[in-house]
Parts: sequence; structure tokens; C-alpha cells
Amino acid sequence: MTCLETKEQEVKKINNMLLGNAIELVTTKTGIKKVVDKVSEKTGKDCGCAARKAKLNNPNLLINKILK
Repeated sequence: MTCLETKEQEVKKINNMLLGNAIELVTTKTGIKKVVDKVSEKTGKDCGCAARKAKLNNPNLLINKILK
């Protein structure tokens, strides 16, 4: 597999994402997720990321219909 094929597969994967997955990808790549995890760990409170992601990945949301 060439580097170009890998890039094309990555672009295709990103284009097929639902909103919750896209937000998770951005926050992970930018380092926001690490900060949120550290704060959650220190405060002992759940950040609610998983529940939010599940709600935003609902295929019936208009934004998810538009993104596909």
C-alpha cells in the first residue's frame, strides 16, 4: 500500500464520519481530550464525553444526514 492510498483511505473514513466521531477526532488530535481527561481525573467527575458522542452520532440528526 502506498502513502497515497493510505491518505485516500483516511479521507474517505473522515468523510463518512458522524458528528460525534468527528468531534472526538478533532479533540484528540488537538490535545483537548488529554486536558479534559486530566481535569476529570482530578475532580472525580465524568466529563460526559461518551454520552455526548453517542447523542451526536445519532444517524437521524439533520447534521449527520447532511455530512454523509
